[in-house]
Amino acid sequence: MGAVSGANPASFPGRTHHNEKTMTAHSRFLSNVIALAAVMSASGCICVTTPAGTNGDITFKWSFNGRTCMQSQELSQIVVRIPGQTLQNGGVYPCTTANVDGIKLLNFRPGTYNYTIEAMNTAGTVVFSVASKVAVNGDVTEVVDLKPTAGATGSAYIAWELPAGTSVTCQYLASIDITIDGASQPVPNTCSSGLYNPSAQTFQGFGVALAPGTHSILIDARDANGLYYYRKQGTFTVNVAETTQQLFTLEWLMGTVPLRWTFSNGTSTLTCQQAGVSEVRVIFRDVSGADLPAQLVPCMLSGFDGYTPYLYSGTFQVFLDAYGAGGVLYRSSTVAPPQVTAQAGVFPPLSNSVVPFLMAR
Repeated sequence: MGAVSGANPASFPGRTHHNEKTMTAHSRFLSNVIALAAVMSASGCICVTTPAGTNGDITFKWSFNGRTCMQSQELSQIVVRIPGQTLQNGGVYPCTTANVDGIKLLNFRPGTYNYTIEAMNTAGTVVFSVASKVAVNGDVTEVVDLKPTAGATGSAYIAWELPAGTSVTCQYLASIDITIDGASQPVPNTCSSGLYNPSAQTFQGFGVALAPGTHSILIDARDANGLYYYRKQGTFTVNVAETTQQLFTLEWLMGTVPLRWTFSNGTSTLTCQQAGVSEVRVIFRDVSGADLPAQLVPCMLSGFDGYTPYLYSGTFQVFLDAYGAGGVLYRSSTVAPPQVTAQAGVFPPLSNSVVPFLMAR
């Protein structure tokens, strides 16, 4: 063994010849490969390796910030883009297909695909979007939740109800003023335009498009003289691409105070008829010392010598004056003016139990 291991390789007949044969075959193989490559290059042939895996369909199922197509009525179309792929209808689809919120795209080769999905409202503004990747190796379902964009809005219809049993109905109200999120100017509406009708199936009231989120609202109801009878402060929530009905029940700002009066000629107490008075001027002064606009009212109301005015909650001094027969002027006391207190939503009746105020010559 030691002799064999130390022997000169040339002393083993045939070894050198075997190596020459091996090298010659290898050289021929390399030559063939080079020649084939040259032929392919010259012919313009491009070889593409088929990706491993199985062709498949991509089913996208979508939602919109957690909401369904039914809850996002303002969406008009969904646009799907997959770079390098030509999609049917240019990638534009309805929100719901075959009762499913989504779309099935057919026959993709195995691999990973980038995609974007955008949801547009009826004005053509993209209000939801998502971008991601999906891997295909056979059929695949991709569940995506699109998120609101900077241009996202929703809509609300503002409707109102008047307090139960009210005597101040829409015919007495000149405007319903709506202020949203503390706007510098309210938006006036006619009372009847937003008066809620529970039997109607359509959205009712003042429609407004707003950014998603919670919004504050102030609703004031006034007459032609600028007196506000009702008010409601509240909040409501707007969801992207959703239209909602928002209903508010207005609350009284005012109550009534029953006023009765008599007249004195210095010797006798007189009624409206006896004093020859047809109208009485009434002025209320609030606790700040400011006078409300004067009211000229009939001397008699429903058989009583008196009047039942609407007032904001608070205590008021009362100043009364009237002209009777022969131009005689009657006045209530200005030194110790009578007082009344009003409470919102409280309407005491005018009756004989009301102590009358005296107007003297």
